[in-house]
Amino acid sequence: MSAAVPARARRWAGALLGTLADQGLFSGANFLMNLLLARWLEPSAYGSFSVAFNAFLLLAGFHGALVLEPMSVRGARRDPASGYVSGLVRLHFVLTVPVSVLLAAVAATVVPPGSLRAAGLGLALAFPFSLLFWLARSACYLQASSWHAAGASAAYAAALLGPLAWMGLRGSAPGAFLAFVLMAAASLVGFGIAWKGLAPGGGARPSWRELLRDHWPYGRWVLPTAVANGIYALAYVPLLAAVAGLVAAGSFRALQNLVLPLQQALAAAHTLLVLPRLARQASSSDGAAFEQSARRLVWLALLASAAYAGVLWVGGPWLLRALYGTSLYATLGWAVPPLAASAVLWGLALALSTVLRARHRPDAILWSKTAGAVALLGLGWPAVATWGLRGALWSLVAATAVECLVLAVGPGRRAAREGQPAGDANTPISSGSMTAP
Repeated sequence: MSAAVPARARRWAGALLGTLADQGLFSGANFLMNLLLARWLEPSAYGSFSVAFNAFLLLAGFHGALVLEPMSVRGARRDPASGYVSGLVRLHFVLTVPVSVLLAAVAATVVPPGSLRAAGLGLALAFPFSLLFWLARSACYLQASSWHAAGASAAYAAALLGPLAWMGLRGSAPGAFLAFVLMAAASLVGFGIAWKGLAPGGGARPSWRELLRDHWPYGRWVLPTAVANGIYALAYVPLLAAVAGLVAAGSFRALQNLVLPLQQALAAAHTLLVLPRLARQASSSDGAAFEQSARRLVWLALLASAAYAGVLWVGGPWLLRALYGTSLYATLGWAVPPLAASAVLWGLALALSTVLRARHRPDAILWSKTAGAVALLGLGWPAVATWGLRGALWSLVAATAVECLVLAVGPGRRAAREGQPAGDANTPISSGSMTAP
């Protein structure tokens, strides 16, 4: 028995390291791509790419609600040889190809000629293939191992960053359309590596309608949150583009790149390390231990976010110059204070939402994201119309503060403290992905 425990611990440690490697390679590749494009492209062209990339993330939330998140729960109970993953690939194309055709039609007929149209067409091309790779990576955790997913992400990173580096050395930076083409090609490379380690199954493949019906009881909880979170978290870039112009939209995205390392590290730690332990404590009878762990988590998240924000506050202007050279974004040092404040509030909101997810309270998460969306619509639009980029940054601080307030004292939080039932077995622990797959 004593020898079995260390062996089990080693397996879990290896799986965790593989997961962290997978997340780091995949998120890091996309992060570096954004940095390089912000450094190379004209501000309006990078603004166009930012608008299209945010639209991709918004649409990916719906895909995650109907395919990826239900797969993590439903798929764990299925036989790998049942044809489940092959069926999901078919469902994936049923959902994504019509969206891709619609995006292409809108970009070609509605969007004026220029960099925004090119970005929209690139998004339409990349959309199904990029999410196909997300699906394959998630399936690796069901059938193979986290290290196989990490290998696929390494192939994706090499296929994406290699051509970008080659173009940069030649002095021929890609435009927004070509950047999405590279994402699509790299996703297909990563999918090919991931698919080799999967067991698609040789039996009767379930139909996409059957799989959609099977996923719906779980996905119905995630979809409303995906909508609210999309409005709240992803609408600032298109709002800036519509009201203040593409240059302001690109500037906002370039500033967001400064806080992405904190957000990705904290989100991964909460999802992979903290949430499973808290969920086990929440399901046990030891409520005191859970409350103690919850308070410790909130304080640690606040300290980590405040430390990062302090470094950002002091070194932000220098970091902008180091990352973006002599471009417009290097002159945005005045934007560091609201960016640092939003980073601290974001860390607090993440910790509070993790506590509620552990209690199976998707209603509380939905309330908080809805409040943030309402704050955006009520404060963000007039603030952007009046003060442009400055208004967007400070309205983001206000909206994140509203989210924290609802998470701390809202109806979902009160219900959790009073021990009200959390819902049925189809209620997800995590209402919406905290990290992109």
